[in-house]
Amino acid sequence: MNEYDLTPIETEYRGHKFRSRLEARWAVFFDSLKLRWDYEKEGFNLDGIWYLPDFYLPALNKWIEIKPEPKEGIDSFPKHFAFEYFKPGEFVLLQGKPGVWSYVLNGYADLEYVGYIWGDSNYFFCECHTCGLIDIQYDGRADRTPCKKENKCPKISANGDKGYNTASQKLIDAYFAASSARF
Repeated sequence: MNEYDLTPIETEYRGHKFRSRLEARWAVFFDSLKLRWDYEKEGFNLDGIWYLPDFYLPALNKWIEIKPEPKEGIDSFPKHFAFEYFKPGEFVLLQGKPGVWSYVLNGYADLEYVGYIWGDSNYFFCECHTCGLIDIQYDGRADRTPCKKENKCPKISANGDKGYNTASQKLIDAYFAASSARF
């Protein structure tokens, strides 16, 4: 058996019974970032198919679905019927575990997961360099966070569109907390 064939292990964390350790690790990640989360908060009838997203992150107004890394690798774009039912950017599928393979000091990390929204991939958690707001943005571009769009914080990249920050100390600490959690 290789690491991709593991059967999910029901895991308890903070009074919740998660369907898998992977989901519990993401809860630890959210807790480390002080992001409030609701586990399996609400189900939806999507044209006769009942669907229950794994998490809701109120501060980000995002529904999160957690999936393991596929056998063929993390670059395989997952098909998920829920993409077409939520508003653009409101539903994110996170594939893989919250962790880093390596990171460098310029705000970029080689992450062990990838986020998908409808029709697009490479969405990662990032942190605003100024106010510390955590968000999920394409390529972890912190210059796209809501605080920047509302002109509350200055953009740091020359073109105002990048400002990569997937490797802030807060995020790195959260990745390590999630990957080292023992249940």
